[in-house]
Amino acid sequence: MSRFLILMAYFDRYALSSTNAYVRKFCNIRIARQYVIPCLILIWFIIPLYLLVYITVENNDCVLIGIAALYNTIYSIIMIGIHILLLDYILF
Repeated sequence: MSRFLILMAYFDRYALSSTNAYVRKFCNIRIARQYVIPCLILIWFIIPLYLLVYITVENNDCVLIGIAALYNTIYSIIMIGIHILLLDYILF
């Protein structure tokens, strides 16, 4: 989650320095409080909800079953890849 928030801070800096007025509007604190922050909180609560349904206990271990294991693996690879690529692109 911390990488995600760092990326949001980078986007904020990008939007602030943008020549496009529509993009600069996202840096307004009122817009951030009304739309961006609630959306981020909602997304971070919705994304892991599948874990409540698909985690089972086998041999005293919590494991994902079926398609949830595949989804979790693909999701993790994509999200980590996106964060690494964007951080590398923005920092260097």
